[in-house]
Amino acid sequence: MELYSSFYPIIELIVFVAAFSGAIFYALFMEYILVGIKRLRVQKHPVLVPARTVSVIVPVRNEFENISELINSLSEIDYPDDLLEIVIVDDESTDGSSELLSNLISGKMKIMRIHRESGNYSVGKKGAIEYGIEHSSGEIILVTDADCKVSKSWVKSIVTRFRGNTGVVSGPLFIETPSGFIRNIFLLEQAGILIAAAGLIENGTPVTCSGANLAYLRKAFQEVEGYQGFNNVASGDDDLLMQKIHSTGIYRVAYAWDTNALVHTKTAGSSAEFLKQRSRWASKILLYKNRLTLIVLSLIFLFMVSFTLMTTWVIVKPEFLMILIAAYLLKMNYDYRVLLAGKRLFFKDFKFLLFLAGSFIHPFYLIFSTISGQLTSVKWKGRDFGNPHSKKS
Repeated sequence: MELYSSFYPIIELIVFVAAFSGAIFYALFMEYILVGIKRLRVQKHPVLVPARTVSVIVPVRNEFENISELINSLSEIDYPDDLLEIVIVDDESTDGSSELLSNLISGKMKIMRIHRESGNYSVGKKGAIEYGIEHSSGEIILVTDADCKVSKSWVKSIVTRFRGNTGVVSGPLFIETPSGFIRNIFLLEQAGILIAAAGLIENGTPVTCSGANLAYLRKAFQEVEGYQGFNNVASGDDDLLMQKIHSTGIYRVAYAWDTNALVHTKTAGSSAEFLKQRSRWASKILLYKNRLTLIVLSLIFLFMVSFTLMTTWVIVKPEFLMILIAAYLLKMNYDYRVLLAGKRLFFKDFKFLLFLAGSFIHPFYLIFSTISGQLTSVKWKGRDFGNPHSKKS
């Protein structure tokens, strides 16, 4: 006990120094993101749309409640019919989605049901996308999710970004305002991730993106052998693929910061669903190949851990309250600036009280979801994918 007491002040000092130095690092990282966002916001949108063939791929599994809105939006896409094909892949739905799709699709859309026994397809959503790519012919692959709605000029806006050696284009998601205090906090957190991702892409350091609005060259997908290397994990059809193509050194990644490129989506429906989603996203972090990315993300995680420890420590050591407040204000300032930079494009608006609450609890659920993602099995849409770190691809 005496030994512990003698080391207690040292441990205490380490935690508080780590929290404050971590806050400085976090601020510098967020400043770097803001530089990229600033460049995106002043870019002029390309006007001329190159005549390139596009295959829109939509994987569907048990989306009966959402599929009608998606099909309606897809039917209104403004792009030459002879250059566009829309492939909807039913991934063994069991809720009536297949039957509904058969009644809804028309014109340039075609529906197909994946037959996994006919090929060596990846697990889950990735397998459905592979099947769609295999049964399509467009030069550009453009993917969205079945619970989304696309803009009329979506395809045009994305295609204009494929210039020079661009191999991947990521687009924005507009998150529809949900009901309820907690779900609106989820909205701000999701928006923050998406906005930060845009800034990092513009800076030439792509880390993450959304598979609900992602395009890439067919030849780039084939050259890197698609999802090979992470084909047995639940997710990774977005960021892991983007990183893999970028790591070749042949292709660059671009971002379509444009309202015409918007895809509309919704946030998680409940706290449990939100935490499961974040754990699923976090489960693939250790599969990132770029060491610098892993170091930066690890430092941010350690900052969140020390910040959380400091928050609980202040209850018994109130003399450290001012240090905690300083670190919190520094973090909050940059979180707020990033959200403001993406307002209107990614979400309608937010109340400051929601932001305060979200900013305070952010470190707690980030730590939980990160640890949970590495240790627990990933379950999604009625499937158990197991733990990604116990699998071999």
